[in-house]
Amino acid sequence: MVQQHAWVEDSLQQNFALQNRESHILLDCQKLKPIRERIIHRQLGKHLHWFRTTFEVVNAMKDALIAHRALNEKAGILHRDISPTHVRIEHGEGVLVDWDDDYADTKGWPKGVSEDLPARVGTKEFMSKSLLSKRSELLQPELIDTLESFFHTLGWLGLVWGDHKLDTLEITMQIMRQYYIRPESPLRWVNKLYSSLPPGPFWRLVFELGRAVSIRYMVDQVSDDLLLVHILQRTPPKPSEMKEWRDSEWMVERFTKAANALSLIEVPTARVQRYLIVRPDREVLWFYI
Repeated sequence: MVQQHAWVEDSLQQNFALQNRESHILLDCQKLKPIRERIIHRQLGKHLHWFRTTFEVVNAMKDALIAHRALNEKAGILHRDISPTHVRIEHGEGVLVDWDDDYADTKGWPKGVSEDLPARVGTKEFMSKSLLSKRSELLQPELIDTLESFFHTLGWLGLVWGDHKLDTLEITMQIMRQYYIRPESPLRWVNKLYSSLPPGPFWRLVFELGRAVSIRYMVDQVSDDLLLVHILQRTPPKPSEMKEWRDSEWMVERFTKAANALSLIEVPTARVQRYLIVRPDREVLWFYI
């Protein structure tokens, strides 16, 4: 004779009741007609290549810088892939998107979900010289690399669409030489760019950021670029300049100052329509169609 405990009987009754409930739910579902649902996403604004005025692009980059600074200070996050397609213009303001390659900086912050990504991550045209020149085992993502990407993004936009004296052939050669033939030396084009730009807030912004990047490599002693001599020989860097470019606040202030100055200009400099074709490694890049 097998004795069945009360708790076993209760368990069997509960399982039977659950099975009956599931059967009723299944029958009810079979009576319903299938419904197809769609989720439609609206594209957020436009990327920086389609800016209309110099103020619009500088102001959008300022907003993206402020957003990146806040996230870095609160959570230690580095974007690591700043480019014209990842800073978008939405209703006159800037939005920083595409955080797939972000990284949690190692300053006591918790690691991010993308901590296993390689250190050399980003769009090559806008990556820092340090990331492109160092060996992979020596790489460590830093805030200053992301800040330098903001500078290269601004310079790229100024080179391709800016109101300067360079013709289409010169621009194409600069892009090929700078970003595809010698990508490890992204400072050389700055001299020719800001020497061709008309004086004004944008020219001043490019000059100040170019000087800051030059000081970085002069301090780190990882560059023999002749541009360092050109920029720094007349006005040697001050002790304060040796540190300020490592902080987002300095760059935010420069972009804010330039945006405010451009907003006061009655006829802001417009985006110059150009048609460029660049063929690196048989790949055609269409910058304007």
